Amino acid sequence: MNIPMNSVSVSVTAERYITAETVKLIFNVNFVLDEGVDARAEVEKAAAEMIPGAEWYVTGMSKVEDARTGMEIATYRMNVRVKESVLNGLTKAIERTNRKGLTFELQDTDYTPTQAQMDEANKELRKELYAKAKDEAGLLNELISENDENWMVGSVNFQGDAVAAKAMRSQMYNSRPAGMMLEAAAMGGGDDEEEAGITQRVSMTANVVLTRKVYARL
Repeated sequence: MNIPMNSVSVSVTAERYITAETVKLIFNVNFVLDEGVDARAEVEKAAAEMIPGAEWYVTGMSKVEDARTGMEIATYRMNVRVKESVLNGLTKAIERTNRKGLTFELQDTDYTPTQAQMDEANKELRKELYAKAKDEAGLLNELISENDENWMVGSVNFQGDAVAAKAMRSQMYNSRPAGMMLEAAAMGGGDDEEEAGITQRVSMTANVVLTRKVYARL
């Protein structure tokens, strides 16, 4: 026998605040090619000397011929994750590393939380949404339950993983754009500032269907 079901649909949202543990620096590295020289090895060696102990990644490479000199130049796209305090001396470190035939150009600073942080946030957000779905069923049972026909959670459909909102710095010093931070470092300022990181609000939404069986009345 098919027992008819009543259903109610609701939308629930949860949010978390995540402080980025590191900042990803994205560089273009230009190297003038020379016969017999391992360009990538030279670039990676220079990168390791510029920020000791950091793990660099080469994510792309292209070659062009300089129209003025006729020399071939390789451009490597590289990124590295570092503690935010590294920014304080980054401008001077770049200046020390750059030399004839080799230049590091900072293209962007990315404060997006790491994948591990986002995975943990998604886990906690789903847990909260499940609890909210259960609370919604309890609310219906409190208000409109009849003859022990209890409402229950029929389904929870998550609308994708957590979505990051606009980033904001957690301290006033860090409210300055990354470029301003680099300028301050070049002038010798900010070395004694406390490392605070960037805080982002992430949210997740789920569509919940609450159901109850409806028995025939005699």
